[in-house]
Formats: sequence, structure tokens, C-alpha cells
Amino acid sequence: MPKMNNPSMNKHLKIVAQKADIKQNLYHHMVRHTCATTILLENSVSLEMVKEFLGHKNISSTFVYAKITNTNKIKSMERVQKLLNA
Repeated sequence: MPKMNNPSMNKHLKIVAQKADIKQNLYHHMVRHTCATTILLENSVSLEMVKEFLGHKNISSTFVYAKITNTNKIKSMERVQKLLNA
């Protein structure tokens, strides 16, 4: 994927927000946090893969972006419960 600097990315995000009728200003780092947490981790993408998607060299950098949510915990426990019931 091509790399884009923050000002350029923020300009594109402003256009996306306008087209999607989003009233909140979108910023590069906000989108990274949302992607890591809501899109990737809550859909069972491994932390190692999130690290790769975000382009981090060290997984400890990924922990800043990737917060474990209650939804993620519930989905994980549901998977464990299915395994135990099988």
C-alpha cells in the first residue's frame, strides 16, 4: 500500500467524513485506533497481524493502539464456551 503523510491523510479523511455525513473531524491517529480496536481486534484478527497492518516493528507499539474491549472479551469467551461444549 502506498504511504501517505499525516496532513495528506487528514485531508482525505475530511473528504470521506463529508461524503459519509460524519460531523466529527477525523484524524489519522484516531482512524488508526479505531481500525486496530473496532475493526481488527473485535473481529478476531490476531495482535501480531494488527502489528503488521499498522506497520510497527515492535509489538509493544501496537499495544498503544489496540485496546481490548468488553466486546472482544465476550467474543473470546463465547469461542471458549463452544470448544468446551463440543
